[in-house]
Amino acid sequence: MSLLTNHAKFTLAERAEMLAADVYDGLAARVTGDPDGAAVFRRLREEELQHAYRIRMLFNEFLRQPAAFKDVPIDGDFLETAIAEGESLLTEVRASNEALSFERACSIALALEHTLAVSSSAMMAAEADPGIKRFFGSLAQQDKNHEDLLTGRISRSGPSRRPPPTR
Repeated sequence: MSLLTNHAKFTLAERAEMLAADVYDGLAARVTGDPDGAAVFRRLREEELQHAYRIRMLFNEFLRQPAAFKDVPIDGDFLETAIAEGESLLTEVRASNEALSFERACSIALALEHTLAVSSSAMMAAEADPGIKRFFGSLAQQDKNHEDLLTGRISRSGPSRRPPPTR
């Protein structure tokens, strides 16, 4: 178990969001022949970049006024797990230039969003500072919304969006 101070919490959380943006960038590039599917991943990339930016803004506020934040170290295993999962998924996405089906890309994205939601929820649950707790609660909800979006897109994709069976 590694204990994280606020500095480490913000640094690792920002890293996890940047990894997510990179995964979405790779997925958008690999979902060829499906402009709508690629657009979903580009949109999610932008949202992950916004999450990282918001974490950076909160971190900068902490650096300006550290006394305004409770700095109670928390267990950071869940953040380290999120980063490891993000790095693994990014490696998988970058391992090939071969096209991915929208459904396969969504399965990768769902694994990522689940990991991010668990991480943000764990941050919220463990956090002592009320403002940081609310912030990570908001991120957890946004990650859940991303999961719902992806699940909905898969269910709406229907047979016309699915690739023909291989023989």
